[in-house]
Amino acid sequence: MPVESSINDQPSTINPIGEFYDRFWQPENRAAQEEHDFHSFQRSLDRALGWVLNEGGGLALKIVLEIGPGRARDTEAFARGGARIIALDVSAKSLELARERLSRAGFADRIFCVVGDAARMPFRERAFDLTFSRFVIAQIDTEALGPELARVLRPGGRAVLVEPLSGNPLVRLYRRFAPTGCRETAPRYVSLGAVRGMAASFPRGWRHREFYLVSVIALALRGTPLFRPVSWLLQLVESPFTTWGPLRGLCWVLVAELRR
Repeated sequence: MPVESSINDQPSTINPIGEFYDRFWQPENRAAQEEHDFHSFQRSLDRALGWVLNEGGGLALKIVLEIGPGRARDTEAFARGGARIIALDVSAKSLELARERLSRAGFADRIFCVVGDAARMPFRERAFDLTFSRFVIAQIDTEALGPELARVLRPGGRAVLVEPLSGNPLVRLYRRFAPTGCRETAPRYVSLGAVRGMAASFPRGWRHREFYLVSVIALALRGTPLFRPVSWLLQLVESPFTTWGPLRGLCWVLVAELRR
């Protein structure tokens, strides 16, 4: 059954956040895009994420809903793992870039793109095996998102989130004074409590792991020879503390798995 059979027809509406990201993803904004690409810093997070995604037999033949594909790095990884992907975004430009990347990689037949709002998804119930987002839900009403994710997942399905938290004071300073950013869209960064509230819609509960407590200081060294060794050392030192309850909410990013 084609993945597009999971989609309900809904009228399109103008979304100001979508308009912002249509501009953001234009080629002339490459410098801002690079500033928001933390992949080289997030190796420990990506290792944990890979373990979560591949648990239970991997992604082969799974139908994955990816919310906000961005540069489509994760999208391509899902396709290489054998998944079929529906990419959902309020930005048509983001989806255009995702289609182009998968086409270049030889996976054009594995992606179907939909412009829409994750808080009111145009999908039928129990349509997906997995949902995924990375650095997205600060732009979404999380009180609406939790029930929506649970609704579109099949029994036994999982919602995997890689999202920035609101509590780290160093990151708050960066967000306030960074020369570029997404402040125009008024992001609402989440707390652990907010993600716990989303998990209330999932009958099998949730699990989570937090990353980057003081190592975010190293991001100031990006583009210099010191970046990699300093970030590696700080992450090594802070690692035991990121699993301690009182400090988990002060970490920068969490990986959460909500179980339907």
